[in-house]
Amino acid sequence: MNYSYSFLSFVLFLFPVALLASGNEDLVDHSTTHMNQGVFGIVFIIMALLIGALVRYFFQKSVLPFTVLLMLIGMALGGITRLDLLGVDFFRVYKGAMDFASNIDPHLLLFVFLPILIFEAAFNMDLHTFKKTGVNSAILAIPGIVFALLLTGAMVMGIQATGYAFSEWNWEIAFMFGAVISATDPVAVVAVLKELGASKKLGTLIEGESLLNDGTSLVIFMVILAILTGEGGGNMLLQFLFVAGGGTILGIVIGWIFLRWIKNVFRDALIEISAVIAAAYLTFYLAEYVFHMSGVLALVSLGLMIGGFGKSMISPNVEHFMEEFWELAGFIANCIIFLIVGIIIATKTVFTLKGFILLGIIYIGIHVSRGVMMLAFYPLMKRIGYGITPKESAVVWFGGLRGALALSLGLIVLGVDSGYLSDAIKNEFFFLIAGTVTLTLGINATTVELLVKKLGLTQLSLASRLINNKASKYLNESQTQYLEEIKGNRYLKKANWSLVKEIIPKVSSSEQEDLSISEKLCETRIRLLEIEKGSYWHQFKDGLLGNGAINKLTDTIDNIIDEEGAIPLSERKDLEMSWSPPLLLTELSKFKITRSMANNLMLGRLYDSYDGAVSMVVSQKTCLSVLKEMKESGALSEGEYILLESEIQDNIIQGNTFIRNLKRNHSEIYESINTKQAYRLLLNKERKTIADMAANGLID
Repeated sequence: MNYSYSFLSFVLFLFPVALLASGNEDLVDHSTTHMNQGVFGIVFIIMALLIGALVRYFFQKSVLPFTVLLMLIGMALGGITRLDLLGVDFFRVYKGAMDFASNIDPHLLLFVFLPILIFEAAFNMDLHTFKKTGVNSAILAIPGIVFALLLTGAMVMGIQATGYAFSEWNWEIAFMFGAVISATDPVAVVAVLKELGASKKLGTLIEGESLLNDGTSLVIFMVILAILTGEGGGNMLLQFLFVAGGGTILGIVIGWIFLRWIKNVFRDALIEISAVIAAAYLTFYLAEYVFHMSGVLALVSLGLMIGGFGKSMISPNVEHFMEEFWELAGFIANCIIFLIVGIIIATKTVFTLKGFILLGIIYIGIHVSRGVMMLAFYPLMKRIGYGITPKESAVVWFGGLRGALALSLGLIVLGVDSGYLSDAIKNEFFFLIAGTVTLTLGINATTVELLVKKLGLTQLSLASRLINNKASKYLNESQTQYLEEIKGNRYLKKANWSLVKEIIPKVSSSEQEDLSISEKLCETRIRLLEIEKGSYWHQFKDGLLGNGAINKLTDTIDNIIDEEGAIPLSERKDLEMSWSPPLLLTELSKFKITRSMANNLMLGRLYDSYDGAVSMVVSQKTCLSVLKEMKESGALSEGEYILLESEIQDNIIQGNTFIRNLKRNHSEIYESINTKQAYRLLLNKERKTIADMAANGLID
């Protein structure tokens, strides 16, 4: 039924476009002007947004990922245009929109839409996880992509040696092809992993590789293309180091500058979001146009700076808005890009039987090259950071999709002057790139879910299943009891209670409780740590916790979570040490010349420490209440409850001890901190009261 509605909606969408085409003769007669090209562009954007919304609405349960569906629809639209199935006169504006998409400048894709996708991915990446997986991502993205492009180039020249194809290619073109075809775009794979609840470490590794190897691939491509067109020269290695390293440093510098500005803005979403948008595009512009560095790597470092280190500098009430804005921007960019990808593949590609056979060889060959690369670096990768397992390696290998960047670079090659590259080379180059993008999105993206499930990467641990079963039972009993209560409501007497009862959560199937106490404790500790971390962010958003304190607290939580619950909740001595003022500041405060500066620095440090200690005590009390609920639901035994309660109580004692010592050793600073804290609490209460009054209509 949904598919028929989808088709009907699409027809209804085309109808006003057709009316526009038939009712505006002036537009039809002058379709070559720049103004009308702009109109065609607007029509295409409208189409892209409507198609994206329709696909997301009607195909939520489709086995095909969202971007794959968009690409297939784009191919269908492009095929209709190429075969002229809709005629010439009536659908003139539609054809103009298709021509706009199929002839779009590839640099427009790179410089308008790529910054959105790159920055959005880097901004939303978990910085702590990336720091642990970043080295492995860099291994895959830098030496790994060089390794893969060398193998791919050798494969191309090997095929040439057989006399079957690539007769006009040379090693430079083969390596440039290898650089383009080795750039991964795992947006569909990462979406599948998130939906299946697979490890965040695996998703971050794959996404991190894509972000970094986009930059590597683009740099290598531009260097080789410059050599082929006579615009480059010199040492390729030095050029690569300058372009890649310079872009990374530029992104960090611009990120630091904008964060200093945003930190001083108080709860103004328009300023903060506008500043971040400007920072993203300014970074890409300066890197690519002014300094001739890697704009992709500059955006990656900028996104990690703002989304990781700087997330706590964004006003609490703006942070969620900003995340939603970039999610929307990414959605719009994906709608436009993947429709364009499909349209270009259908309208620009030259199809031959020999070409399809060659495409199959290349498709298999790039997977062999990537597999050899993974095997070569696996012994090193499994020892770094979180490491990597053979099963995860299989997903990383198979999930190396090719996407918009590869196609954009293929279009750039298609537009190179024929004096540098012949039309035969350019058409063959683009066909193989477009075909590989289609095959990886059509085959890999649609079957990676089966691979992930087959490898068991989405299975919950026995400890998790047992705790979930207990929680299901508790929820079932709670809802059943509430159902009996509302049956007495006189306004609900005619309700069909047998139907209502069906929505009560069912009790999960029981597991054999052959789980050791230590395994259950580890799982429970991880859940309590996540609750504690959530409490800190809740306090931050309520204005009760400063940005300096929350960074220390959450970093500590992340480090403990990395131990997978094997250490007690109270084992956080590094946090206690970070609360105390540095010895250097204490010594400088003894001298008259440096006393003022040292006291100011110490005040800021102790204020953050006081914030952290108070917030930790508050969060531990939240954890205690959750722990009590877990015991009442039967998820924990009495002995397990007592052990975990003692660990939480140790944290409360640690926080209160620091506060008492601060009061005793720095009484004047303690008084100043208390005064500032009282100001903040009172102002936060006033702001909340005003917001509540406005929501209830008491004030305008």
